[in-house]
Amino acid sequence: MRRTRYGIFKLRNTKNRLFYFGGVIIAALVCAFVLWQVVITRPVKVDWLNQSDWMHFTGAEKVENGVKISPTGRVINHRDTSTAQPNPPVNIRGSHLKVSGDFQIDMELSGANNEATVQFYGKVPVIYDEWRQERPSIRLIVKNDGLYAAIWDGTSATSMDERFYAIDIKNEASITLARSKGNFIMKAGGRNLGIMPDHNIFADNTVWFGADAKSGTEGWTLTSLTAKSSKKTPLELVSAPSLIGNRDDPNTLHNLSVKNSRKLPIGAAVSIGPLLTDNQYRNTALSQFSMITPENSFKPQVIHPREDLYLFKDSDTLVEAAEKNQMIVHGHSLVMGKANPEWMQKSPEEKRKQIMIDHVSAIVGHYKGRVAQWDVVNEPLSEDDVDYEGGLKGMRKQMWFDAMGEEYIDIAFSGV
Repeated sequence: MRRTRYGIFKLRNTKNRLFYFGGVIIAALVCAFVLWQVVITRPVKVDWLNQSDWMHFTGAEKVENGVKISPTGRVINHRDTSTAQPNPPVNIRGSHLKVSGDFQIDMELSGANNEATVQFYGKVPVIYDEWRQERPSIRLIVKNDGLYAAIWDGTSATSMDERFYAIDIKNEASITLARSKGNFIMKAGGRNLGIMPDHNIFADNTVWFGADAKSGTEGWTLTSLTAKSSKKTPLELVSAPSLIGNRDDPNTLHNLSVKNSRKLPIGAAVSIGPLLTDNQYRNTALSQFSMITPENSFKPQVIHPREDLYLFKDSDTLVEAAEKNQMIVHGHSLVMGKANPEWMQKSPEEKRKQIMIDHVSAIVGHYKGRVAQWDVVNEPLSEDDVDYEGGLKGMRKQMWFDAMGEEYIDIAFSGV
């Protein structure tokens, strides 16, 4: 093949074009890589306040300018009220943070004059009977004279690290909690207050929101709540799970009992905390059983912590879960010798009959048509031999018996 000047010219032109387009492609790849680096290193920011469910959060109410937090006064009481343990609410049916590495939470609030309390949990507290196991968390109390911070590491009911940062805080306040390189950095109004070790409380890479207000006040309002990650650190809001169980397995206890000619209901005591935060617990509770009994949510100290206050949101969630899964609800318990709030325990004996009637009527009325059965009176018989001697009937000595004698049982059933 003869080579001509024209042919050589065309060959050189083709090479130039190849070099040109190759350079364009390389430049485009470099730009794409740079943009990708910018994207992956840009902090992720989420609007926790407006992307979460507050309707089911005990003590909270969505208002025009944010979320109003009212005092619940909820504690876990024993017969000796001096051992009362605070039992503040956690928004387990709202969104929680999924984090990895360092992050920052910014909040704005109105009502610091009334003392505002927020708590960020690495794990949700375990509540069993008359007992609450604190899990890893940090509590911030915003006051006019400063910010109080306390950390629980999950090994004790009491905090293991406490700090107070003195600063003049107005009624409208902005607070920042940042985790950075194993420490918490606290700020108020953009001003650095101090640093404390994070004690690895967010090792599970989850953050749950809790809040309460000081008893005797009108509460406070959370007007902004945002969270953002540090560079190269993922962060997202995770919504609460569905409350519908999987009944496809023919060998679940529920399905086997349905096949039985007697169709005997099989039930379990269910706690609101793990139902919403533990996948295995939730799947077992909603797929295996045909009946549930709220473990704690109906107990007087939980549902009726103050004389003028009923807290139905946790128990409403359990009843809703049962209804979504065609489960029977067995209510536990209306009248108890223990697990009563302090105001009931310290009430004058002559007023207890009416207190009991009002309590029973309010709860049964709220769940009319939704709760199939009730434990009206819980454990009325004594465990002590002395209560069966000398003609005694073995009645347990407790606050209702002290006020009305054994007639309290008849009165309670009449109220239902």
